[in-house]
Amino acid sequence: MAENKVNRTIEPVHQSVAKLLGSQHTFQAPRYQRNYAWGWAEITAFLNDMNRCVRLRVAKENSRHHFFGGLVTVEAKVAGSSRTNLQVVDGQQRLATFAMLVSQLKRILLRLAEKLEGDDPLQQTLRKRAQLLEDQYEIFADEIRLQNVDVPRIQLSEPDQPFFSALLAGAEPKPDRKSHELLRDAYKQIGQYLDDFVQEADGNVASAAERLHDVHEVLKSDWTIIHMAAGDKADAYMLFQVLNDRGLSLTEGELLRSTTLELLEPLVGLPELNEAEEYWNDMLGGDTHIVRNAIGGLYASQVGQWPSKSTLLDDYMIAFFPVTVGIALDGRTAAELLQQVRNLKEDFDRVKSISAGDWPFPSSQAVNQWKRNRLRLLILHLRYTDAIPLLVSACQLKDTVFADLVRLVERFAFRYAVLGDGNRGRAVEVLNGHAVSIRRDAAAFRLGNLRSDLAALSETYVSEETFRQALTNMRYSRTEATNKPLKYLLMTLEDYARWHTDGGQGSPTCRDETRILDFETGTIEHVYAENTHPVDANLLPLMDTLGNLTYLSSPENIAAGAKPFSEKRPYFIGSSSHLNRQIGENASWTPEVVEARTEILVTMAIRTFTI
Repeated sequence: MAENKVNRTIEPVHQSVAKLLGSQHTFQAPRYQRNYAWGWAEITAFLNDMNRCVRLRVAKENSRHHFFGGLVTVEAKVAGSSRTNLQVVDGQQRLATFAMLVSQLKRILLRLAEKLEGDDPLQQTLRKRAQLLEDQYEIFADEIRLQNVDVPRIQLSEPDQPFFSALLAGAEPKPDRKSHELLRDAYKQIGQYLDDFVQEADGNVASAAERLHDVHEVLKSDWTIIHMAAGDKADAYMLFQVLNDRGLSLTEGELLRSTTLELLEPLVGLPELNEAEEYWNDMLGGDTHIVRNAIGGLYASQVGQWPSKSTLLDDYMIAFFPVTVGIALDGRTAAELLQQVRNLKEDFDRVKSISAGDWPFPSSQAVNQWKRNRLRLLILHLRYTDAIPLLVSACQLKDTVFADLVRLVERFAFRYAVLGDGNRGRAVEVLNGHAVSIRRDAAAFRLGNLRSDLAALSETYVSEETFRQALTNMRYSRTEATNKPLKYLLMTLEDYARWHTDGGQGSPTCRDETRILDFETGTIEHVYAENTHPVDANLLPLMDTLGNLTYLSSPENIAAGAKPFSEKRPYFIGSSSHLNRQIGENASWTPEVVEARTEILVTMAIRTFTI
């Protein structure tokens, strides 16, 4: 229904960039939309697009069309004015860059005019062209309550507009934020391109002017954009959401930022407003993909599923800022909204911490480094990010319970997702369901209930026999990145080896948590290696199987190398590794020993990864 509403109220207009900029509209970014963000790479791409089009015109060849995508706006009336003022929901970056291009065109036209004598007709032509650019694309001559007012056709969000205006006026304003530096650098980069372009005319002012005319022609004829003007902000945001799924720039977080700050502005003091804005700036300052996943994960931790693509903004507002739903804010509820922004920031920081494999609690003797390291293994090495919503919610639990939960999910992830082919959707449903339960009542959470649900999933989708077969089929690969599951398995079996030797009763337990194996520097090595001499033709077929592989620290690997087993054996006997000492108990290394060791490791793994 929502998409049909957009189709009824919005008529997209496909037009040239020059026609868009020279229309009876002015464009204004909402105060709290994100600041200017295009850097060197984006401006370089912009100028490359320009260069491809303008070079064809200079060579008097066919023109080249370039489509700049969509611009989404919503009307924002100005009291006493007849002009159409449009708030820019998506497209501020492109509009600002178009404006800087026009400004630099005008600057160079005026500079060329200064090179000519006062009676040269070309001087007047160049000045008229410069004035035409200003009148058509830079300044809108408005009349507000019988007063003539010159209004910038393009206005950025409030923190950037004074700097942007001074920049276009030819001043050298001092930047005091990152977006100002980006605007300054973009303006200089565009100006440098045009300077170099006209210098190709070898000092001939007329030729240089023609080159600038060709640039203007690109704006007038070759570059096009689709302008979609919505009747109200709800429709504009809905349209944005549809377009954003196709790769446009604005993120859900930026819409949330704009919406919440606009709601707070009339009801809280400047310190509180600045506090909320700083929270948003910090949350949205990273990579767009990471930000989007973080916010989506937080939503899933509260609702149990990812938001619907057709009602994205509304879903997020209900989940994160419930105080805004169905009521007009007052001073009290505005304070609640500010607190909800604080809460989101705290959760967002937890997501960033967990996503980096970092322990989200203060250091505590109750949770040692070995236990904290399991989170790093789960997220960075097993790459089981589906658990992040649950882990974020579980930050409300005691750190000791969180540690037990991580170890449970870690073992489940290896069996179910890494080695098995379990149904991902069902696992996400279970994990997110427990995330929501913790959010609602952390005190009622019982790890046993999660264990029962994960055990049921494992038995249904990755039975013991299926898991056994997958373990038996594991092979060492010459592509190092694909060996992470093997390395994780061997390290984990080493961690639990003494527990197995002691009978393996109860839940898997590491008997020595003071020893932490290093995933990054440790290596998987062959007991019988590829370069071993003399060659044993009977062991060659088993060389990459599980029974012939072991985990060695870097020093152990350097010492053992590709020596025959008889020379390696002392290293195994004297190793600090329980599993390596077991290898050293063998007087020789034969196919029968390798196959028997494979079965031992598989049996240990089945027991270790039984949920």
